[in-house]
Amino acid sequence: MGGKALGGGSGSKRFFLALILVALSLPALKVAVAGGYAYEPGLAAIAPTGPTLTLLPPSNGANSAVVDLGPNTTSANITVTASDTMQVLANPDFYTTPDDWYCIPGINLTCYYLSSDAGANGGVVEIVSNGAVTTNDAAFLLQEFQVPTISNITEIDVKYNISYLGLGFRLEVVAIIYDATTNNTYLYEIFNTSSIYTSFSYNWKNISVNLPLNATHTYIFAIGVLLNQTNSLLHIALLTDVRIDTVYLYVNTETYAFAGIPLIINNTASTPRYAQLVLVGGNISPDLNCTLSLVSSNPNVPQASPIVIQNGEVVSNATGIVELDTGSTLYASGYVELQASKVNATNSTLILLLVYYGGPNVTDGELDVVSSNGTVRLSPYRGVIGFYPIVVTIDPGGVRVEALGGRGVGG
Repeated sequence: MGGKALGGGSGSKRFFLALILVALSLPALKVAVAGGYAYEPGLAAIAPTGPTLTLLPPSNGANSAVVDLGPNTTSANITVTASDTMQVLANPDFYTTPDDWYCIPGINLTCYYLSSDAGANGGVVEIVSNGAVTTNDAAFLLQEFQVPTISNITEIDVKYNISYLGLGFRLEVVAIIYDATTNNTYLYEIFNTSSIYTSFSYNWKNISVNLPLNATHTYIFAIGVLLNQTNSLLHIALLTDVRIDTVYLYVNTETYAFAGIPLIINNTASTPRYAQLVLVGGNISPDLNCTLSLVSSNPNVPQASPIVIQNGEVVSNATGIVELDTGSTLYASGYVELQASKVNATNSTLILLLVYYGGPNVTDGELDVVSSNGTVRLSPYRGVIGFYPIVVTIDPGGVRVEALGGRGVGG
């Protein structure tokens, strides 16, 4: 064992909102718009300086975003892949933490988190017995989830490793989907044995499922261990150790969806910068619903209003202005967050400008920015330092995408 114990109990379950997401697209349209930047305020009389905001691709490919950066990382062409197949569990691989999962322990069975294990991809959660088991017992990992639209569960994938030493018991590893709205329970067997067993390495189990889900319902997904007596006279389990490395729950939705972080933004200046995203054009499908946010990595910076598109109509064409602190090699200053959905498998393209300013105070003036879609006037003017063109193409390419969700504190 030797790992971190997971908190549990039915009262500690976190409500997991599965995103409003999703996606659109048009054949990769690359718009030739050059990024521009002005002299830094206070340095204009001495010498021009380069841009202090840099654009970076996301740190992993889980969100199906491909980023093509321009010269000096001051422009970006982004293609995101939307899909009608989605993985809906938060933190499915326990890579660095057990967050978003909760343990329901049994009499002798409980849960621990191991930060590493031979053959595993990062951390694992271990369901293990504390001493010998002499009566029926069970323990589960669980999390609540929802789906964004009417959906259908198609597949459960589990990577696990088992060590069992016992007599007179049947050991089962199961997955359970519980509809908290209708009180219906669905059980799927991953593994069972009635004899001494050691798998020696991690194995994959793929379970095909056909279970309709309702977007108005709340669901609980659980994976766990059952020990049931098969011999009333002789039954003892000296060791039960089931290690879970990965759990994926895939659903088919009625819409194509994308939710994730397609672009990172870093401020290399020694003082904060202030930035906003402005939608200046594009090819927007009439069934597109989309929110595009600019988010500071500093949790103390208030969330700014997003760009909003509803049923192909632009409701808000600019985000609020966001303060971006100085970044480092360990963390970036901020990021772009995209959630989009649409019914048809057609592409959409959004043409954006990331406009950044030297200070937070509003002053009089106007800035004209010429793009391929004409002139965009930004007013009021806040001491504009530069603007970066960003083209986002959303392509329903059929690749499975991960659910959007930050990692909470487990237990």
